[in-house]
Amino acid sequence: MKGRKIQTPPETITRPTQSVVRAAFFNMCQDVVVDAYFLDLFAGSGAMGLEALSRGARHATFIESQAQAFRVLKENVQTLDMVDHSCCIQTTCRKALLDLQGKRFHLIYMDPPYSQKVEELPSLLLECVEKGAYLGIEKNKQTAPLQELEGWDRVTCRTYGEAELSLYRRLYTQMNSKVGF
Repeated sequence: MKGRKIQTPPETITRPTQSVVRAAFFNMCQDVVVDAYFLDLFAGSGAMGLEALSRGARHATFIESQAQAFRVLKENVQTLDMVDHSCCIQTTCRKALLDLQGKRFHLIYMDPPYSQKVEELPSLLLECVEKGAYLGIEKNKQTAPLQELEGWDRVTCRTYGEAELSLYRRLYTQMNSKVGF
């Protein structure tokens, strides 16, 4: 994706992840990007999942509920010729996580609208991730801190302007080893 421009939905619909936040996330979990199955929740333009693919991820699953953003996401996947390495699903993240149970992802990025509550989603992810999987959650630094997430160890938390990026790693207990689709 480096050097290639992607389309973005209007900022009234989504809030694009800053390039510095994208770079920070991938630098923090670079040991699992290559050949990873990536899950991009609240995908918007798809920048995070497309970045994962450009860094060697095997497959990216994009979840976006907003119709206009979903159209832009599909265009970006087609423009960058990533159709064979991705799956775009237009639904809510909660429904998608229930439908994806039994799949195994190595990297997950969740960038919900800053006003949306997402406390239940990390526990739903437990049935969709591989041992040692990384979960990045972006939120507004002004909102209340995320509480401890059951089944996840918080690795670090960093701020970039108004954005706060928390990185979690899946605990190794009680996990299945099925990988992929």
